[in-house]
Amino acid sequence: MQVTKYRVNEIFYSIQGEGFYSGFPMTFVRFAGCNLKCSFCDTKHQEYTEMTKEEIFHVLDRIDSKIICFTGGEPLLQLNRELLSYLNQQKDFDFHVETNGSIHNPILDMIKVTTVSPKNWESWKIRGGQVLKIVYGTFPDADFEKIYHSSQIAFEHYYIQPMYKKNEKEAVQFVLHNPEWRLSCQCQKYLNIK
Repeated sequence: MQVTKYRVNEIFYSIQGEGFYSGFPMTFVRFAGCNLKCSFCDTKHQEYTEMTKEEIFHVLDRIDSKIICFTGGEPLLQLNRELLSYLNQQKDFDFHVETNGSIHNPILDMIKVTTVSPKNWESWKIRGGQVLKIVYGTFPDADFEKIYHSSQIAFEHYYIQPMYKKNEKEAVQFVLHNPEWRLSCQCQKYLNIK
């Protein structure tokens, strides 16, 4: 029987720096690789170590954190039911995922919190979840009202996130004029933590 191996960039314990769960302590499992090539991407996710589900759990068990956030790159390229089921059998985890929303993956029914951060209209497929987080400047301002009021888009929380030290004032002004959106800053960068 062939053993599934996952390309893991890093596993680390920190606080969530972005979106609705900002400030919550959790363990991050960063998968390597992405299906999009965004010019503004600020994550080094290309390097990886191949790990089995057992090896991933061994690291998670040593950290002893209840919330596991799968991120990337694009985690839905690799995240599967086999890994989630195995981890659930070992311990009672709450799973979060951060995705660019370009890949429909049936495992989302096993995820407690899905944060979708679409990069453009063309690749955006997952139109519902708990948190929508859009990097300010990647969509025209006129699109945000359409996004918020669309019957095809359904999220519990809507966030605008400026690019780090680039368009922060503009993003703040946008939120002041569009109070249905909330501001998300990359706290981890300001605090100089992972």
